[in-house]
Amino acid sequence: MIESQLTFRPSSILDIINIMDEASCLEFSTDKPGNIGPNQKIKGISFENLKFVSNKIKIANIKYFKDESEEISIGKFIYNAVKTMVETQPYENLLLGHILLYSPLVIASKRFLEEPKDGKLRKWKGFWDLTEEIIDFSSVSDGIWLTRSIILSKAGGIKNPGGKLVNSKYDILEPDIEKKIISDNKTLKDLFIDSAEYDLIARQYASNFKFCRDLILNWLIPEIENFNSKSELVFNIFLKILSQEPDSLIFRKNNIATALNIQKRAQEIQENNVNQTKRGRNLTSKLNNYMNSKNGKLNPGTTADLTAVVIFICILFGII
Repeated sequence: MIESQLTFRPSSILDIINIMDEASCLEFSTDKPGNIGPNQKIKGISFENLKFVSNKIKIANIKYFKDESEEISIGKFIYNAVKTMVETQPYENLLLGHILLYSPLVIASKRFLEEPKDGKLRKWKGFWDLTEEIIDFSSVSDGIWLTRSIILSKAGGIKNPGGKLVNSKYDILEPDIEKKIISDNKTLKDLFIDSAEYDLIARQYASNFKFCRDLILNWLIPEIENFNSKSELVFNIFLKILSQEPDSLIFRKNNIATALNIQKRAQEIQENNVNQTKRGRNLTSKLNNYMNSKNGKLNPGTTADLTAVVIFICILFGII
């Protein structure tokens, strides 16, 4: 399958929102090393909790798009979903990464619905051209809503990412951060570029999701027929991402050496055919036990978030 054959499939905004929920549920309904799954909780949080919160966000997103009183804004869309997340039991930051990654793609998808099905913008390249345009034309107001969203979510590892003070003028925990953003005319994209050094989600905004696009085109599509079930597919996407990039959440909560060590162990599992050999299964079990021994500090949350958005993109284009 080549890029020109990839066609955007949804026919309504409801389709798109349902695909978001489906992609999220596929991600956290699959057992993965160090992460929440059907057989694994982290700090008492279960995959049933995640499903419940995801469903509440879905309902809020549907309501957001039905409200025609104001123009659709990527920043407000993010804030609306984050507010719903933190107001839903168990009242924790469970899906911030999902929300951040989905948001520009959902806004682009809504615009896509206005294009004729046989038009060039219904193709893979057109979608990413539109996503880049939406990110590039984000506003200072979007940046303010983003800042409020991250503060509201109480995102982990923001103050001292990797054990180091933030090397940035735009520390969102500072009391006057909104004034700085306004006075310096910093948009949502500018803020993500500013944090891209220590956050792979921010890097997706800065690069128009290059990591995800390359993973899908160069690895996932050629390999997809080798996976016998959706859970096997999800597991392998997760492990591939973990092996390619040190997890940002692990880095922020610990240090780069710890994140690189886990990345190296994920690479070793891949080299031993993951769960298809006894050694691959043993390595996976050992990595899972090690990551679970640190009370959530080694939760590869960013890898899980990227897994979800890769699934989301693949469903949008009929790859899965």
